[in-house]
Amino acid sequence: MNPLPRLLITMGDVAGIGPEIIVRAWPELVKLCRPVVVGDLSWLQKSLALVGSPARVGPATHPGERESTATTIVCLQASKQDLSQVTTGQVSAAAGRAAYDFLCAAIDLTLRAEADGIVTAPLHKEGLRAAGLPYPGHTEILAERTGTRQFGMMLYCDGLGVMHVTLHMALRDVFRHLSTEAVLEKIRLLAKLLARLLGRAPRLGVAGLNPHASDGGLFGDEEAAVDFSRLLHAEQEFDWTSHPEVGDKVHSQARVTSDINRRGMRFVTFETDTTSGKGEPVCHSRALFVIRA
Repeated sequence: MNPLPRLLITMGDVAGIGPEIIVRAWPELVKLCRPVVVGDLSWLQKSLALVGSPARVGPATHPGERESTATTIVCLQASKQDLSQVTTGQVSAAAGRAAYDFLCAAIDLTLRAEADGIVTAPLHKEGLRAAGLPYPGHTEILAERTGTRQFGMMLYCDGLGVMHVTLHMALRDVFRHLSTEAVLEKIRLLAKLLARLLGRAPRLGVAGLNPHASDGGLFGDEEAAVDFSRLLHAEQEFDWTSHPEVGDKVHSQARVTSDINRRGMRFVTFETDTTSGKGEPVCHSRALFVIRA
């Protein structure tokens, strides 16, 4: 039994670089996995001729029908769109719809356990829109097709993962889509995924929005996501273990312990632990802020 994973490679928009990239990479792909192209047979053949590859197309009706080799590119015909009039480098509704069909077919096959994963060649956002498809990219199609409600796009390499809070939108729209809830959702999602990938609890950081994360308000106050005119300092508690003297160095570490929405208001609780320069406890404090709608 071949231990390599069977991966479905979607062709993407045939008017773009997807078909050519697939055929140029093919000799290396077969060393890494058992690749199967999900796309269009005729465009795959055109790309082989374009790059002068000696490989040939191997038509198949399902991923396990035949095995790919360095000289045989197994391909599933995954769309009924007529792509004969598509021109390379030009936006095409037919190509946009076909790219969507390729991806949906690959998703469905993988969900039925006929493949181990999917690798995608590029979609064209304008091609999708020309075909009447409202999706801004792969991520949203994958989420809808798999029935996934909480999702994100992550870039990952050598133990480092980066997940976006906002995705596929104009820069001017980013600010109104950022909220404590949106950031926390992605933090929790990333923490769970990295724990599975790394086999341990990950260390997470949150990138600032403005330069230097606003630098104490010098470059905006969006990092706090709070309208300070609506902020009320409602409660403050201190539990002293020892009292520092003038000139003592102390270290404080604060954390948000709750963020609750109730009756149109946010109730945010901060707790802070302060220790001496020797690491001995000095004070534990709790503060409650109410942010009015």
